[in-house]
Amino acid sequence: GIPVGAYWYSYAVDAEDAKKEAAACLECIKGKTFEYPIVYDVEDSSQAGFDKQKLTDIVTTFCEELEAAGYYMMVYANKNWLETKLDYERLKQYDIWLAQWADEADWAGDYGIWQYSNQGAVDGIDGRVDLDIAYEDYPDIIKGAGLNGFSEEASAPVTPPDTNVDVIYCVRAGGKWYPEVKNLTDFAGVIGKAITDIAIRVTKGSIKYRVHVK
Repeated sequence: GIPVGAYWYSYAVDAEDAKKEAAACLECIKGKTFEYPIVYDVEDSSQAGFDKQKLTDIVTTFCEELEAAGYYMMVYANKNWLETKLDYERLKQYDIWLAQWADEADWAGDYGIWQYSNQGAVDGIDGRVDLDIAYEDYPDIIKGAGLNGFSEEASAPVTPPDTNVDVIYCVRAGGKWYPEVKNLTDFAGVIGKAITDIAIRVTKGSIKYRVHVK
């Protein structure tokens, strides 16, 4: 009953090697279902000397092969590799699993999972374990999209939103409240006089608005 994913630790030395790894990974996960992404783990010391283009080519090649086979892909890397060894602009299409053992993550890019510690303790497991936080509901996303071995779930009929809502507002300028305006039927206020107050109501629901102060 525990949602699971899978990750593949990469030793690929070029894009062609990554294709072979992808084929081997597909063979391993064939016939199984995963509620969490399939993750490509790039951190091996044998890859540390590659330039950004070469290492990113390896990652994108593997991910493209798995995506084409119907899997939700994610890339695992630490902050240093994401900043110095990988081209994040080319990887933004995939979710990132950020490894940064700290009280706060300060990597500037987006990430779907943050691995914040390698010193966790879990009942029933000997020794220390990694600890992670997922920021997306991956089981719901993956099952709903019919990925990772799941068949696409039929979505329930969606009731169209009721758009028959009127916005009525008025403003005060020069110490005087001006007549109410409904939707965009007229101009609220007087040209040349600064608006100091605004009152808004809606015929249904609620409203949020922002004002610009010059």
